[in-house]
Amino acid sequence: MTQTATRPVSVSELQRAWRAVREGEFRCDSPRPRRGVANPDPECRWSPPGPVITILGCHPQAGVSTLAVAMATVAAPAQVIECASATATGLACAATAELGTTDGWRIGRRGQVHLARSSTALLTPAEVPVPPAFEDPQRLLVLDVGWELGQLLAGQSWVNRTVAEAASAVVTTTATTPGLRRLENALTMLSPLEPAITVRGPARRRWPRHLEAGLGPLSTHASRAGRLQCIPTDKDLAERGLTGQDLPAPLLQAAAHLLALTAPKLNLMEGTTR
Repeated sequence: MTQTATRPVSVSELQRAWRAVREGEFRCDSPRPRRGVANPDPECRWSPPGPVITILGCHPQAGVSTLAVAMATVAAPAQVIECASATATGLACAATAELGTTDGWRIGRRGQVHLARSSTALLTPAEVPVPPAFEDPQRLLVLDVGWELGQLLAGQSWVNRTVAEAASAVVTTTATTPGLRRLENALTMLSPLEPAITVRGPARRRWPRHLEAGLGPLSTHASRAGRLQCIPTDKDLAERGLTGQDLPAPLLQAAAHLLALTAPKLNLMEGTTR
């Protein structure tokens, strides 16, 4: 059987695709739905009814779901939609009350935060079903994107359209050399969007020299503009993942600072920690 060589997609091609999405110059092909997968929006028509903040990870295990829940907790009442496949969810144990399944989504509640995660395995962002209707659509929506950025930008779906049109975005990574390299790649692909950045790990003053040297030009520019924030690693969260337990205060304080950067029009209570 002859194998066909696959040409890698360059960063410049992904940037052109991203600009086309931002400018509305795209079409959405309707993939054939697989058994058990809710029918996606074939024309990418869905758009959030209220304010939205999108959160993207530079690599797996970058802490996207944890950050999404933390920001929604600070801004509560709010809602989190996780776009990842059910096989990659970070919200499996995050809800304190499960509210059932509807149209391809598992719905849960965590205090004043409503959670939605996929109930099926998904192969591409184009298979993510249309989000469920929440009780109060005007609440803040935190979108946990949950897909590798190159894969997201290479296709067309309501997910990358929402990322392209969102006024506020956060990119998160880890304080490692590979994590900072991935961060620079992500900022390059997302340009001219200038998201807030979180780096999970030690405080900046404790970074070794090789990490400081690993910051690329776009990351350095974001840091000088006050858009880069370090978030401490919580040992219990790192080991157990999200559970129904309260989130640690340092994480919620960092989330409050991020909300001040990304959603200045929200009426947040200063120093809120739930």
